[in-house]
Amino acid sequence: MSEAKDDVKGMAAVQPKTKKKEGPKQGDGQGQTVMYLGPTIKGVVATGTIYSNGLPKALEEEMKKQPLIKELLTPVGQIAEKQKALKDNGSAISVMYRKIITE
Repeated sequence: MSEAKDDVKGMAAVQPKTKKKEGPKQGDGQGQTVMYLGPTIKGVVATGTIYSNGLPKALEEEMKKQPLIKELLTPVGQIAEKQKALKDNGSAISVMYRKIITE
């Protein structure tokens, strides 16, 4: 019976270790699925657009001009929470939304 226990211990040592996945970050859209929760910017991005394989060049260029756009790219796991915060005019995300220039 002790041989079986030794085999189980040996098997555990052979199992490959997996990297712990980091939690979602507010982000740049690189390597994660994000949704744009900001106002539509004509010719650049529409409210509610989802990106899963990086961001389009036009959006990256606009982010250089308006860094607040990055704050409105939200990991899918946080969308409901952020949309709720958008309804509160005093929340940080609501203020950022209004500061985005849409012209």
